Amino acid sequence: MTAVHPYPPAYLLERPGVLFTTLGGFEAYVNARPAVWESGGTGTWQLRRSVAFLIARRGRYVRESQLMAAAGGHHASTRSHVWNGLVRLLTGWKMGGALKRLRRALMLQRHPSWHTDFDALEQLKAQAGAASAAGDAALAVELLEKAAVLCRGEFLPIFDDPAHQLVGEGGHWLNVQKKVLCALVRAHWQLPGEDHQDRALSVAGLALEFDSASPPLYRLAEEAARRASNMELAQRYADRARQLEQ
Repeated sequence: MTAVHPYPPAYLLERPGVLFTTLGGFEAYVNARPAVWESGGTGTWQLRRSVAFLIARRGRYVRESQLMAAAGGHHASTRSHVWNGLVRLLTGWKMGGALKRLRRALMLQRHPSWHTDFDALEQLKAQAGAASAAGDAALAVELLEKAAVLCRGEFLPIFDDPAHQLVGEGGHWLNVQKKVLCALVRAHWQLPGEDHQDRALSVAGLALEFDSASPPLYRLAEEAARRASNMELAQRYADRARQLEQ
């Protein structure tokens, strides 16, 4: 949803451990290279969905039946095959220390062996908030621009079927991305120059992609357009906000 950038950003790939990107798509990177989803003949799609489900439920035990429902394994023999393939895959990626088992349940814990784009997003958002509170608008903009690159859309869209959509988690991460973009708009307003006003307007448009039925977002975009001296666009945003407010 944002401008084209090399993705994932180099600073994420350079961190030790497995990187999982979850916003706007789901991919894994091992040693800075796209992961190979192979483990004893277990289906790639089942492995991807199993790992994604564990990530979505990080820090919580997931029963075998839950995991297999998400993965698409229904028969007892398939369940055992997928379960063993999943554990073997993550262990092969040096993530064994992040796994905790309790009978036929599995938990993926926070661990130095793996990290995600949404962790980086939260960290950058917090750092930018601290910079803004300290009156350092330039640093806040720098951090939020890095965060904006991570704002790519739906959380774990691999679960696109209604039966397994991660409604709570998905809504949360869409809201976080929207907040990051709104904060970036306001941060650019704190800096002088037309370039910052133009960038604020562009980012406001990106924020609308995350919630196109939000009157406050249209009001923010209206203000951004006025500050960028685009009165025609400001009027369109104002009209749309009024329509939604009725």
